Amino acid sequence: MQAAFASQTKPWWLMLMGAVIFVVLNRYRPVVVTDRRIIVFDGGRWTTTKVNAVVREVPRSVRIGPAKGLWYTTTALGEPLHVHKRFYGEITRADSVLPAA
Repeated sequence: MQAAFASQTKPWWLMLMGAVIFVVLNRYRPVVVTDRRIIVFDGGRWTTTKVNAVVREVPRSVRIGPAKGLWYTTTALGEPLHVHKRFYGEITRADSVLPAA
């Protein structure tokens, strides 16, 4: 494992419309980066730490960042995923060890 970070499917500002709306629409997506692939998991509606299923596998050659701002949105992993600033170090680490093309 080279890096791991949490992400979510809906932007943070949706919470301003109401917590119930956010909880119903949002899914947490833990992401694990290995030397062979990137795996996006489904964490459910309540937690970023419990893994329920594999959502998709992405080739290791995919660059996730560079991340910037308080919340970074990436579409490189198959769907728009929103990542908080506290996980930018993991994204940088994953991108820094990309295999040579």
